[in-house]
Amino acid sequence: MKYSLLFIAICFGTMVSAQSVRPKGSLQVNLGLPINMTNKAFKGIMQGLINGSAHYQYAYRNGFGFGAGFNYSYFQINEFKIAEPVFGGMHTPAFFVRGGREKFHSPNFGTDWGLKFGYALNLVGTNLNREKGLDPLVISSTYTEPY
Repeated sequence: MKYSLLFIAICFGTMVSAQSVRPKGSLQVNLGLPINMTNKAFKGIMQGLINGSAHYQYAYRNGFGFGAGFNYSYFQINEFKIAEPVFGGMHTPAFFVRGGREKFHSPNFGTDWGLKFGYALNLVGTNLNREKGLDPLVISSTYTEPY
């Protein structure tokens, strides 16, 4: 009986404290390996090395929030898949704003979903371009990404 009451008290205490988790702002940092899933030509010669992002999000009391941050990805030319000795890669710095909703289900578990709107630069450079005195190829784009 004592253990049953203790178990109920722990469960009830967890539920009560879960309602008190309401941060006004949060800083998130993500690191990973980028992969290419659709472009066969790109997938054949490039390999992802790093993908990282950091952003700050401000949340209102109802769970809706907005934020801003930056993202960086780097794909390297896979030298073993090209006949000539080519070294280089593609740097992709990006800046974004985001809006969404976050909900805490317990003190240790929550969900966060929404949309990102951003602007990215793709900077592509190789040793062959540098030897010829060419600047890196710069391609800019906007993007929308669910999270």
